[in-house]
Amino acid sequence: MKQNSKNSTSFKTILLRMNADDKIDWANLAEKPKKVLQANMMCHTEDCGLSWSTCTECGHMTLHYGSCNTAGCLECGMVRREKWLDKQRAKVINAPAYHIVFTVPAELNRLFLACPVEFGNLHFQAQAEALKAISRDPRYFGAQTVGFFSVQHTWGANLSLHPHVHTVFYGAGLDENGHLVYPKYHRLPQKGSGKNRKKKRPYLFPAKKLAKLFKDSFLEKAQHLFGYPGSPWLEDLSRAQAKDWQVQICDALNSPETVIQYLGRYVNRSAISNSRIQSYDGKNVAFTFKDYKDQAKVKTMTLSDKEFLRRFLMHVPPAGFTRIRYYGFLGNNSKNKLEKMKQLTQTGPEPALRTTEEILASIFGEDYNRCEKCKGETVPEYEIKKPQWTRAFLIQRVMELRSAYQNRYPKFASRNGLNQLIKD
Repeated sequence: MKQNSKNSTSFKTILLRMNADDKIDWANLAEKPKKVLQANMMCHTEDCGLSWSTCTECGHMTLHYGSCNTAGCLECGMVRREKWLDKQRAKVINAPAYHIVFTVPAELNRLFLACPVEFGNLHFQAQAEALKAISRDPRYFGAQTVGFFSVQHTWGANLSLHPHVHTVFYGAGLDENGHLVYPKYHRLPQKGSGKNRKKKRPYLFPAKKLAKLFKDSFLEKAQHLFGYPGSPWLEDLSRAQAKDWQVQICDALNSPETVIQYLGRYVNRSAISNSRIQSYDGKNVAFTFKDYKDQAKVKTMTLSDKEFLRRFLMHVPPAGFTRIRYYGFLGNNSKNKLEKMKQLTQTGPEPALRTTEEILASIFGEDYNRCEKCKGETVPEYEIKKPQWTRAFLIQRVMELRSAYQNRYPKFASRNGLNQLIKD
């Protein structure tokens, strides 16, 4: 993972210092946020397993610490993301892909915090119903079967609460007779003046109409679920009803590989990356963000460490909640429809899935596994597998990390700890 070049501050460092100072209230944390924090603290340490290899030429020994492989970890997931993208390459069809963002108004933020699972399910269902309904309209598409998948994000650039769903929608589908159809591509003048105003660009659907369908579907389901007499959410639903909802439809991405690379930015990621964290002085955390209200200028925000942690944990998905969902011919039970779409759109053969070694070689270069000193060939000698992360183990390990960081000599960073493991 790319680290901040200006300093060595990372999310793990912040957690270790906060834990050492008893600023993390473990007792009042739910199991899922607690596990995410523990995984971030123990990732790339001996708690995730380790192995070492020796150079056959100079004898230099290199340690390799394992990854926690947790979705909310900031230090790993690169290989997991690449493997997911490889699987999506097998589902790509030869058709334009549109990026659509479905956003709910801030008046419903309280409802999201109280009922994140129900809110998330409503969000997915409403955007899916809106897309399917407008796709069936012969004025725009006339397709009975379409294909798209959606990813839920809940954060804004400054870690504030901003629930929205990113959807990738393919501009090809099947009509009621099973024939291939494409969107009608109505054309509208581009915003601007003079010569620019005469230019025209295609668009998939009218965004305001899609937003209206999304709003009506969401609020209808929300009223059924939360609009009972005496509900604490009646005022919030009423205020959301009075607002105009926003749906953003971006320009088409015509190259399948461009689509795949674009998706990598929106899946398997956390609310913030280590490269954005600037500093931590024991009380305040400074990090960068893009201010989209001010021409996307990069600015720095400073928050207290407890507020920074609160905002981060706000975006940990609930246990068992699925953040990525597939629809239409991209669904898990629609393999035959996907094969038909590939044939009709003359899509090329599926690329082979890469192994972990091939992915690492493509990222770090062919010599990623060679000796860091003389570039000689290395031979693996020993491996200690990751221990079972039981509840008792995690509680004990957190206490050890607190004590280790207070002494500024973490166990996982010491050669004595490694020697002890070898003896055991």
